[in-house]
Amino acid sequence: MDLLTLTISTVMFSAMTAAALVSLYITNKTNKAMCDWAIAGVLFFSCNLSILVSTFFTLPWLLSPVLSNVMYIAAHGFIFSGIVRHTRNENAYLTIASICAMVFLIQFAPHVSESVTFRLLTILPMMMALNGLSLFHLWRFRNSSLGKGYWAAGCALSLFIVYTLVHMGMVLSYPEKLEYLGDDIVQTTNLLATTLYDAGITLGVIFIHAWHRETTLRNLSRTDALSGWYNRHALNEFATREFARCQRDKTTFAFVTFDIDYFKKVNDTYGHLIGDHALKHIASVAKDATREYDYHFRHGGEEFVLMFSGLQINDIEVVAERVRRAIHAAPFVTPTDTIPLSVSLGIAAMEPDDLNWHVVLERADNAMYRAKKGGRNKAERFNQQKLSLVKA
Repeated sequence: MDLLTLTISTVMFSAMTAAALVSLYITNKTNKAMCDWAIAGVLFFSCNLSILVSTFFTLPWLLSPVLSNVMYIAAHGFIFSGIVRHTRNENAYLTIASICAMVFLIQFAPHVSESVTFRLLTILPMMMALNGLSLFHLWRFRNSSLGKGYWAAGCALSLFIVYTLVHMGMVLSYPEKLEYLGDDIVQTTNLLATTLYDAGITLGVIFIHAWHRETTLRNLSRTDALSGWYNRHALNEFATREFARCQRDKTTFAFVTFDIDYFKKVNDTYGHLIGDHALKHIASVAKDATREYDYHFRHGGEEFVLMFSGLQINDIEVVAERVRRAIHAAPFVTPTDTIPLSVSLGIAAMEPDDLNWHVVLERADNAMYRAKKGGRNKAERFNQQKLSLVKA
């Protein structure tokens, strides 16, 4: 295949990938990362199209290669911006604008404007830096709930970074062979790499989108709509997994259950709408008093469950007491009244002969009911012989 045919094929392929990315954005306009990736697809296509046109017509120097190079760098920049949006909900527009301005201005320098070699050796490091930053962000969030969706894009970025290094070496080794037409290994590999990069990034974006949708739907099925905590279905899933892991690793597995004191009185006095808002308030305060990676479940009604693994029982007692104090110190304020709230908590840890996590949860419930009978607004830990009070 000659270079002209390969260039035409690259343009056609980039048009298809741009159309795919734009279509994804049109169907997911609330996902701002998709907007950045769609812009990147359009810029890649525009850049490749300008290369094709320049093989038939003599274009103004400002249009090709100056603006073509700026568009190519901007396309990589928008790939980076989309990844930043997806991982951190921020954009990288200032970074893109700064790098594009630098690329635009540097091409007017005497040595750069007169030499394709200097131009490439100026642009390629910037392109590699943008792809390196994109890969770094994906690597940082590889263990997040969306991490599995990043591997395809990460592989495409890694391969392109390696290719960019090889390309720089080829430019330095063969500076005289930089024409677009003719039997030129540098340009042939460049067009092939661009096509493969477009394909890899597009597939990576599609995979990120698919995994994001699957994760969102899975989280919706696990989440209690009122409190935002996990629901009973999620409790069964996570507790089964963590109980087995803690038994295998011989580490602590424990539950803290708590129930809102006199909550029926709140509903009867203020109505169920205020009661729902009070539940949300309790959930928010309790979550702020625990660690981000602890498990939080709404078990039903006004009962909540905290699940801990690998944390010593004395530390779990401290967390339970911190939750109790935080809720007691944060009354629920309505437009017309201030409602004091408190909770009774029960604590129970896994015993060596426990067959499943349900036994542990039942003991935590028993401790919680004992706390209620003992005056409420307190935390109690289950003991084989008796329930010992966790002192405030």
